Amino acid sequence: MINNFNKDFFNKNNRIKLCSIALTGLMVASPFIVNGMVNKVIDDLDDHNVPTMVQEEGILEEDTSRITIEYEGEYNKENGVIVIIEDKERGPEDEIEVISIITPNADDPHCELPAGNYIIENYTNACEIELDGQTDYTFTVNYQDGTIKSTDEQTNIHSHTR
Repeated sequence: MINNFNKDFFNKNNRIKLCSIALTGLMVASPFIVNGMVNKVIDDLDDHNVPTMVQEEGILEEDTSRITIEYEGEYNKENGVIVIIEDKERGPEDEIEVISIITPNADDPHCELPAGNYIIENYTNACEIELDGQTDYTFTVNYQDGTIKSTDEQTNIHSHTR
């Protein structure tokens, strides 16, 4: 066995020795810990969008209508952002679930929605639309007065101002 073993090695007076052993152990183990953490992060990044993709595939299996927003006039922040909500009866205390937000600085200002009744609104105006899930729709938003107009002939829009 070891003849020079100090039996008082773990004595309270030898805290520096204990810290040096712990530090040495941490230095030996740190490459393995870091490697495991990096592998975990890479795996998370690879699988990060899996639930979202499954959800999008479910929506894409349904028939969807594409709503495209075009803007005209000089930029006005109050009338720029378009919010789409589902058109259903709500009480005054019920929460409103926003389905989509389309901003003017988007590369491709559009969204795809399944068939149903929706309200397209900005800060000053709102309009109701019924999507059939097969037809694509295009709306023009005027920055100055906030009007939302359909550029498609097949849509019947019921507009109402706030």
